[in-house]
Amino acid sequence: TALSTVNKAFAKTIFKLEHTAKSTIKIKLKEPFLGIGWGLADGDIHGTNWRWIGPEGKSSVFVRLEPGKNYLIKSLIHEAHKDSQENLKVDINDFRVKKQNIITEGQYVFHQCIVPSKLIDSNNGWAKIEYSIKPFYDNNDQSNSKIFEKQFAFSTIVIDQLVKRSFFSRLLGL
Repeated sequence: TALSTVNKAFAKTIFKLEHTAKSTIKIKLKEPFLGIGWGLADGDIHGTNWRWIGPEGKSSVFVRLEPGKNYLIKSLIHEAHKDSQENLKVDINDFRVKKQNIITEGQYVFHQCIVPSKLIDSNNGWAKIEYSIKPFYDNNDQSNSKIFEKQFAFSTIVIDQLVKRSFFSRLLGL
């Protein structure tokens, strides 16, 4: 489609930017960020904000990370409809991340994944983090059309260097 051609051109342009590489990045999705395919930002009267995965079922953020390091990405889930939480997948630079799951910490639910350095090293630290969900079908819709819109929303994405702790640090709980 024309939109996918534009998105690919955008990604190529992003990877050429001179942008400072970081080992920790926090993206609040209500604020401006480098990304494509996202739906509208929403909020409530309590100051909670979130952004929906877009109408194509794929949304990406672009970040430049320090090469040669592994990273943990934790994405705070605001809302997930139907079985979209189980169907959420993350690709980094068009490669499926093998270690990804949903975790609960207190009242918060996160999608987390481990990004091996090899997925970002070839792009000088640039990472296209793509979230994708499978569509659901509305049984009342005669056209049997795919529905992605307002199915899955995040509020914050945090990317942090994954530091291996020594055996003694783990033993001592440090």
